[in-house]
Amino acid sequence: MRCPGCFSLERVGGKLCAQCGTPLELEGLEGPIGLGCPRCTAVELTGVSVGEHRVGECLHCTGLFVEHAVLERITRTAERTAGLRLRPLELPPTGPEGPAYLLCPRCGVHMGRKAFGERSGIIVDVCARHGVWFDREELARAVEFVAARGAGGALAEAQEARARRLRGDSRVGGQALDSYDMVGSFLRSLLRD
Repeated sequence: MRCPGCFSLERVGGKLCAQCGTPLELEGLEGPIGLGCPRCTAVELTGVSVGEHRVGECLHCTGLFVEHAVLERITRTAERTAGLRLRPLELPPTGPEGPAYLLCPRCGVHMGRKAFGERSGIIVDVCARHGVWFDREELARAVEFVAARGAGGALAEAQEARARRLRGDSRVGGQALDSYDMVGSFLRSLLRD
């Protein structure tokens, strides 16, 4: 089952999430939603209610298709609950499985690949019009990344990075900034594409 607080996968039967301590509840399976999994092309996505959020999940590869508005609510919740983790999420970085560019399950257009936040190490597949595809545990890693930055940290860092770019200074502490170096910038960039 998926934790409604941090989206990590937990064993069925547990009462609390081992990562964030959120009480676990059964996911609301809503059945097929008429969209194919971009990874497992022959598998249809299932509508799943995880807490107050509705996502499309592939029950074969456990990837998630999350609409932009839902992703924004998830990341804002993660910012508000920052610092409440019991322990950090321990997941090895994963690379994409299968084709490099996936098709959006809603419109069938190739999705772009973008970095989620500064130094997160998470590359997601994005349809600018419809949503974001997260491979197995990528959403949990993204939520962990946002929560680790603290409430409001992403927006403040995004504003600081934008000011540096306007000044022509693309380096911070000797490291170059990515074009989507902040969660806030990432979310705003989805609407511009």
